Amino acid sequence: MLTTGVLDVKCSVIEAEVLIDGILKGKSPLVIPDITAGEHLIRANKNLYGISKTVNIKAGIKHNLFLELIVEFGYLKIDSKPQAANVYLDDKMIGKTPIEIPKLSIGGHSIKLTKYLPEKILSYSGFIAVNTGENKIMIDNFEKKSLPANMVYIPAGEFNMGDDNADKNQQPVHSVYLDAFYIDKYEVTNAEYDKFVKAAKHNKPKFSENLNFSQPDYPVVGISWSDAADYCAWAGKSLPTEAQWEKAARGDTASLYPWGNKFVYGLSNIAVAADPYNYTAAVGSYPKGASAYGVFDMAGNAAEWCADWYDKNYYQTSPQINPTGAETGEYKVVRGGSWDSAAYDVRTTFRWRYYPDLGRSYIGFRCVYRP
Repeated sequence: MLTTGVLDVKCSVIEAEVLIDGILKGKSPLVIPDITAGEHLIRANKNLYGISKTVNIKAGIKHNLFLELIVEFGYLKIDSKPQAANVYLDDKMIGKTPIEIPKLSIGGHSIKLTKYLPEKILSYSGFIAVNTGENKIMIDNFEKKSLPANMVYIPAGEFNMGDDNADKNQQPVHSVYLDAFYIDKYEVTNAEYDKFVKAAKHNKPKFSENLNFSQPDYPVVGISWSDAADYCAWAGKSLPTEAQWEKAARGDTASLYPWGNKFVYGLSNIAVAADPYNYTAAVGSYPKGASAYGVFDMAGNAAEWCADWYDKNYYQTSPQINPTGAETGEYKVVRGGSWDSAAYDVRTTFRWRYYPDLGRSYIGFRCVYRP
């Protein structure tokens, strides 16, 4: 007893892909000699053209099917002045302007553009109705947003992260691409944190009454990871990822210290006899020790919480684009070393970790900003 039929498919557009029940079978014209009897969804498409049709196959019978393909998609080109703006289509980043989307479903789509500049942020949000054929849009009416005070622009691009000559948790050296962002020029101070405590009715930091650490322009310390994250959220910012922190510290040259590849005494507040500070110091006290981007105190003074969960083997599998750390863990990443650290521990690649619920006199933080 026959259980199959024959299907002969021809299309108005030559070499259109033919799919049977979602499975690609070949290109038109196409003969399928043994298609199972019963109802099947036949789909043909090529470039912007396509059509779907349901066919009931009868056993032992040849079925001739001609499909008249119609335009089902539109072609969209997005450009902007200035160019190289990040493009988000339906809330998904697809690239930078100018960009072409050769096959986009007809209908409405949300579009968002952002362009990060050293002194301001350009943004655009809108809606576009895509029709069949060619669609073009030029964006030049950006909204200009000012930056929070004392933030440093870190441009988009690749940098080398890690150190093959250091501890295993810093290996291997790997190339990382980061979108542009802004980072606090200085560590968050006691004075800044106190505004948050009062406004949000948050707990005071652990060392708020200790004169060794509580001066208004000293970095706030003795705060948990959650305290730091809460402050950043209150300020409209976030904690930096470990990758963001390292790029801001070492720049594009992969230097081992913010100022270069050799440790130089007097450029950071660490645990050496020659250092004039026994504990923390006012932020920005070592201007010659700033990173190539102009970020202060990335080596010493207060170590800094990062957003990531810590995984000693993370670099083995870290994504190349905008890595955000392990999915979960016991510890959070801490970077930069402190007033209580040796020179080796304030290198730009040095990774360590701490319990997120605890605060210490040597751990503070700074924030990043990406609207």
